[in-house]
Amino acid sequence: MAQAPGSLSSTICVVEGVPLPSVPQSAKQLFIQFLETYLDIEGLFVGFQSTFGRGADLILFRSPKTGSTLAVECTVMLNARRENALEIVRQKINANETQFAEAKP
Repeated sequence: MAQAPGSLSSTICVVEGVPLPSVPQSAKQLFIQFLETYLDIEGLFVGFQSTFGRGADLILFRSPKTGSTLAVECTVMLNARRENALEIVRQKINANETQFAEAKP
């Protein structure tokens, strides 16, 4: 039995000609690109870490110089000013680089 165009089937859902499984990936990539640009961490995003209700979830990213995984609370995205969020990220990176330099023999 043929289905009407745009109707759902048990195996695939079509949204304007795009299979449903690829839509979330595109949306995820779009969000990650926005997040990386907003926080000035292009290409450094690692992922998210849940705190399981014991605080704000975390955005994980790599330090550009040391490669260490750093974290900032997701609430950093809610700052009224982008400059505040950028400063928080810069402080994390600077603190990590200082600790890394001090740990070298």
